[in-house]
Amino acid sequence: MNLTIHKLPLGRNSYIDFDKSIFMKNDLQCALSHSEILLLTRLTENLGHIVRYNELLSVLYTEISVSDLQVYISRLRKKIEENPRKPKYLISIKGIGYMLTANRK
Repeated sequence: MNLTIHKLPLGRNSYIDFDKSIFMKNDLQCALSHSEILLLTRLTENLGHIVRYNELLSVLYTEISVSDLQVYISRLRKKIEENPRKPKYLISIKGIGYMLTANRK
C-alpha cells in the first residue's frame, strides 16, 4: 500500500508531522530520527493492523535484530506516548510485531 499522509493526529493536541520529521504535542515539538520516520511511515501505512517484526526490520536498510528494533520502538514511545510503559498508540503484539493506532482516548 502506498499511502501519503503528511500529518497523523495522535490523541488530543498531538500529531506526527512526516514532512518536518517531528512530533508535536501542545505546541512543543520533538525531532524524529530518519529511522523513526521510516518505522512510523510503515506503521501508518498499516494503521490499525499488525506489522510483523521482519517487515519493520526491512524498512531500516540495515542488519539489526528484533531486540534492536525493540530499542527503536522504546525510544519512539518515549517521544509519542504520554506513558511509554502503558502505550495507547504504539502497541506491542507479543511475538508478532507492532500496531499503530490513532486518536485513542
